[in-house]
Amino acid sequence: AHVTPDILLLDEVLAVGDERFQAKCMDHIQSFADAGGTIVFVSHDAGSVMKVCNRAILLDDGLMLADGDPADVMPAYHRLLAARDLPPVELPPGEETPDAGAADEAMPAAALDGVNGWGDARVVIRRAWLSGPDGEDHRFVSGDRVTLHLALEAAEPVEHDIVAGFRMHLDDATVIFETDTAAEGVMVNGVDGTREVTFTI
Repeated sequence: AHVTPDILLLDEVLAVGDERFQAKCMDHIQSFADAGGTIVFVSHDAGSVMKVCNRAILLDDGLMLADGDPADVMPAYHRLLAARDLPPVELPPGEETPDAGAADEAMPAAALDGVNGWGDARVVIRRAWLSGPDGEDHRFVSGDRVTLHLALEAAEPVEHDIVAGFRMHLDDATVIFETDTAAEGVMVNGVDGTREVTFTI
């Protein structure tokens, strides 16, 4: 950082140090970029990538999965993480277990046909909306009681516990809050037809 390179390579530089150090790093990075420098920024922090980069490449085990505007690449990154968090699917007796390597390769493209999301589609979110003191709304004043409603639907009964959650972030993808039913100690014991899960803030 104390020389003037043609290309500045930063590998997880914001993963260390306190907030003051990280702010100092971001200021230096921004100054370097404003002066016309080229930066290669390696990070798992989506918010930092959105702040620093005008182009993002998603790599997984050496394979390039996405390349483009950070706002378009970050959802692919989050789908990849979510796919890895899915519980293993138990197959009926007699059915072969899919090849693990093939399954891994398919994960980034695990978006479902006709469904805006990813997973095995046994339970889908049909509608999500907010409500406040005066009913359904999308505008709130600080301190208002806000309820997030998730309308779930299962084509066939799902008997095991499911986890529903949400994430709030700024327009630069900085996450400011997230939670789910498991983190809150609430059991959602399956879905038979339709079911509504609510979070009140």
